[in-house]
Amino acid sequence: MPIAIVLRTSGIVNAFRDAIVDALSSSRIDNALLCSGFFQENFKGSTYQASNEQQLGTACATSGVKLTTVGIHNYAWKQSYKNFKANMLAAGANISCLYKPGMSWHAKVFIASSSGVPSFGIVGSSNLTRNAFSIGAQYNNECDVFLWSKSSPIAGIAERLADLLAGQIVIHAPYLSRYNQGLSLPLKLEAIRDEVMGQGLAPLT
Repeated sequence: MPIAIVLRTSGIVNAFRDAIVDALSSSRIDNALLCSGFFQENFKGSTYQASNEQQLGTACATSGVKLTTVGIHNYAWKQSYKNFKANMLAAGANISCLYKPGMSWHAKVFIASSSGVPSFGIVGSSNLTRNAFSIGAQYNNECDVFLWSKSSPIAGIAERLADLLAGQIVIHAPYLSRYNQGLSLPLKLEAIRDEVMGQGLAPLT
């Protein structure tokens, strides 16, 4: 079933984080888009670093995936986003960080592609913050939609997580193109990616 809506109800399980890191660790994808309102990286003196969550930076460096990130919600988080970029680059990741001039970016999107064709995506409420992207007693009750093509080179990642998350999956359903403007799931993910990239984004400096 290539759609799973997951409500996080446990501090010791984080499907959002694990799916992203597993996808970015895979040599079967070569490009990924990751959008968040907040990239928490030593934010206001905190020691938490999203770039070090499950060795995210190292995972990207090892796989060689080209990662594009998009943010952020407000100016107070700009330095934290810069810290994230610096630490990802220091880890060897091939990363390009963009932001929406004027801020107010709040969409959370992850899309993994191979040879330009998207095959796995997440759209939901989780940001790259400690409470949403880590594990522990303090966590957010986030809700995320996982979408993957049956022919995806990393379909096994989503299917494995779906098997493990039976207690947290609110809805598990097929993807039907006739209810989605006649678009296949890869084309729908491509449309989302194009919509994001068409928002007048600027390089983070």
